[in-house]
Amino acid sequence: MKIKIAVMMCAALGLPGVIFGQHHAPPATPTAEQSITGDWVIHFQAGHESVSGSLHLQADGERLAGTVETGHTGPGTVENGKWSKQKLEATLVFKKHESVVLEGELKSNGTLAGNYTTEGRTETWQAERKSATALNSSRRSGPNAFPHIGRSQILVARTFG
Repeated sequence: MKIKIAVMMCAALGLPGVIFGQHHAPPATPTAEQSITGDWVIHFQAGHESVSGSLHLQADGERLAGTVETGHTGPGTVENGKWSKQKLEATLVFKKHESVVLEGELKSNGTLAGNYTTEGRTETWQAERKSATALNSSRRSGPNAFPHIGRSQILVARTFG
């Protein structure tokens, strides 16, 4: 009996400390030390369509260089790039496409986003790190997660799983 009372006392006294003593770290916000160096998947909004490609960035202090390639533009280079105060500016130069002026910033969720100008128009773009994109595309969910399985089989699995 004494053990039950001791356990109940510990639970009663300790539970509020556990509940109210826990805190969650605030979401990560970009800092000056964060680097955008690495591989990204970039998406250019072009009218009602999106053109995706690969973007490799190399930041060295405020200097930004790299490479870019989409099916529409072909391969290109990142020139006259600047990276300062979480913002970037660069010109994407291609052999078979007009240059693209890129402006954007590193968002608190770790993505890059901004505007680009080419061929007389300004549109939006965004990019996420290649590793995050690969991870997200490998996580399948919903009725299209397993295209080789029929919808009724998925419903049965959900009912019994």
